[in-house]
Amino acid sequence: MSPQPASYRLDTGTVAVVTGAAGRFGLCIARTFHSAGAAVVLVDLDAGRLTEITDELNSIRPASATAIPADLTAPAVAAGLVNTAVSAHGRVDVLVNCAGQLGGSHFLDYDEAALRSMIDLNLTAALLCSHAAARVMAAGKGGTILHIGSVGSVRGHADAVPYDASKGGLDAAARAMAVDLALHDIRVNVIAPSRPATPESAEPPALGSGVVLPQDVANLAVFLASGHAVRITGQVIFVDNGLTATLRP
Repeated sequence: MSPQPASYRLDTGTVAVVTGAAGRFGLCIARTFHSAGAAVVLVDLDAGRLTEITDELNSIRPASATAIPADLTAPAVAAGLVNTAVSAHGRVDVLVNCAGQLGGSHFLDYDEAALRSMIDLNLTAALLCSHAAARVMAAGKGGTILHIGSVGSVRGHADAVPYDASKGGLDAAARAMAVDLALHDIRVNVIAPSRPATPESAEPPALGSGVVLPQDVANLAVFLASGHAVRITGQVIFVDNGLTATLRP
């Protein structure tokens, strides 16, 4: 049976910021938050794609989606996008750090610039966005921060040292952030998916295949941001169709 979009409804007025919103996981997450009743702020480098997506969502529910084209590795961008979200919708309740860089090469073939580039986007940008959003949430009624991690935080990929290192950093950061932010009613968790199915896949991935659908990740994200998950924080939750439960590569 194919997974269905989450049926959870979010509190009226919920505002969710999703980075990497033009990508496969990020787009599905943004659409699912929107269908659950949230206003969404979509952040990505791809300005054209963001315009298409926000037009689509606003045609369903007017003034419910805002696009922010941005390079998250540029100085002061994180604080700026959070301020823009507050100006557009009055608050920020959820941040989903989904922006990330994939790919890589053998560790001996990297130069310093390539190493720093992946760490800057996958880890540092997520921390800066989280810091900016948490300050707004702490001044309000709390909120939820979600990092989109990877099975690479606990299982090594070939030719992916900085990628796996950045995802492992997100896991550690989430646990420490959860401790620091608990008194402000801010919950922090990681969703760690495995490889997504190809868009051309006609059938859903078989159980145990290690392949997931973006909707699987999006459904969990909405659940973790909902009132059903108010006691879940500081956790890394794998959405990997059984991959990390096996010994096979």
